[in-house]
Amino acid sequence: MSLVNKYYPQCDEKRVNPFYRHSYPMQLYDVNKVAHIESLGAFKADLKITNKRKLAASDRAKRKHDELIMYANGMQINIPSYEKDKLVKLACDHYNWWNDWKEWEYGDFRRATPSSEESFLKRICINYLRHQCTCYDDELGKFYRKIGVQDAHDVLQTRINEAIKQKYEWLR
Repeated sequence: MSLVNKYYPQCDEKRVNPFYRHSYPMQLYDVNKVAHIESLGAFKADLKITNKRKLAASDRAKRKHDELIMYANGMQINIPSYEKDKLVKLACDHYNWWNDWKEWEYGDFRRATPSSEESFLKRICINYLRHQCTCYDDELGKFYRKIGVQDAHDVLQTRINEAIKQKYEWLR
C-alpha cells in the first residue's frame, strides 16, 4: 500500500462496491497512468526493495511456524494410569459437571453414566484424559496468536490422542 500512497495517492474515481454494498467504495485507477508509473526507474527500485522485505518477512514467518511445530513435536507427554472403571467414572463425572449448564439452559442434556453407549464413553474418556490429565490446554494457551497455531494444535492433539490410545488399548 505504501507504493500506491507514494506514486498514486489519489484514485481517479470511487464507486459503490457491487459485492459488498456496506463496505468501503472501490477505488479505481487509470490503467494508462498505472502503466506509466510502473515503467519509472524509481518505482522499479522501490518495488524491488518491497519485494525483498516481503521475502524476508515470509522467511521469518516460515521459521516461526517451523519452530512452533518442532516445539509441539518435542513436548513430553505423560498420560496417567487408571483402571478402566475409575477412568470411566472420572470421565462421566467431569462430562456431567462440565455440561450441567446445558440441562439448566436447554433441559435436554444427556447425562453420562458408566452404562452409556461404548463409543460415547470412549470419546469422553479420551477428552477427559487430554484436557484434564495432560498439559494440552496450557500448551494451547502458549500457542495463542503465534504463527502456525492451527498446525501446532493439530500436532499436539494427535500426539496426545495417540499416547492415550497406546496406554489404553480399549480406547482405540
